[in-house]
Amino acid sequence: MAAGLRLGASLVAAVLAAAAWAGPVPAAASPATVDEAQAELDQCEQELKDLESQYDEARTRLEAARHEAEATAAAISDQAALIDSLQARVAQLALQDWQSQGLRSTAVLFFGGDTETILGQLAAAQRLTESTDDLVQRYLLEQADLQDKQKRAGAVAAQIEIDQASLAELKAAANAKVKAAQKALDRLRAVDTRAAGVRAQQAAAVSLAGFPTTDRVVGADTGLRLHVIQVRQIVAALFPAIKTVGGYRAGDWGEHGRGLALDVMIPGWSGDGAALGSEIAAWFQDNAGPLGVDYIIWQQRFWQVGMSGWQLMGDRGSPTQNHMDHVHISFKAGV
Repeated sequence: MAAGLRLGASLVAAVLAAAAWAGPVPAAASPATVDEAQAELDQCEQELKDLESQYDEARTRLEAARHEAEATAAAISDQAALIDSLQARVAQLALQDWQSQGLRSTAVLFFGGDTETILGQLAAAQRLTESTDDLVQRYLLEQADLQDKQKRAGAVAAQIEIDQASLAELKAAANAKVKAAQKALDRLRAVDTRAAGVRAQQAAAVSLAGFPTTDRVVGADTGLRLHVIQVRQIVAALFPAIKTVGGYRAGDWGEHGRGLALDVMIPGWSGDGAALGSEIAAWFQDNAGPLGVDYIIWQQRFWQVGMSGWQLMGDRGSPTQNHMDHVHISFKAGV
């Protein structure tokens, strides 16, 4: 229950942080220069990334609250089974006590008996009664515990409902932020295309100096940052076995929708081709700085600049979703 109660405060803070983006996004003045447009886009992308991080954290905490509620429900079920067992035992002992009392009274009345035998029978009856009373008291304690668990389970369930409503608001805010980022991207592409190309080529000439390149077509340029296009052609030059490299994907929330990601498709990935995928992933790790790499996903593992090793990811249900058939590379904005 503690996880569920803590979740509410965190979500409220996250939703308040996102509230400024939940409403209509006002139209911004067109940037006067390419540098201004790039700075505006980078800021928008960073704010979106922060908001998505808040959303992911809130979703994780909500899942924890749900698991806690499920565990409480299981405990209630176990407790109910124990109470049913105690009730049956109490009824059985009560019947035995009543029957033994009747038999003793009949025996003494009709057959008599020595004092020691009668006292022994009475003592046995007393012990049986005390045992019955102990079970009844235990039953009452268990019943009170069950009621307390039910109240706590109800509180967790109520908190989850509140959290779900907050998550809905947070998701709506994230959607609005994505639209704002896309508008900023569109404005950037509309401002002085030729000047932007010259600037990007000059920057790339410095950061990508020494890498081979090729004109071999392995993917479409549409929607990709020029720097990302150049990295893709370096991959095509260094790894001739690569025939297809995915890039821009319209409507995508992540780097694909912002022209900042590549999917290097690995031929024969389920067999000998896996070694090629690992080689490409290692090459991007070794050259992350000059290539402007942010993070890599390959074979259901995640690596980001600054990490000491790979981190295993959860199963997403298919080879493509688990990045078994392609190496995903996301690049930093503003490179």
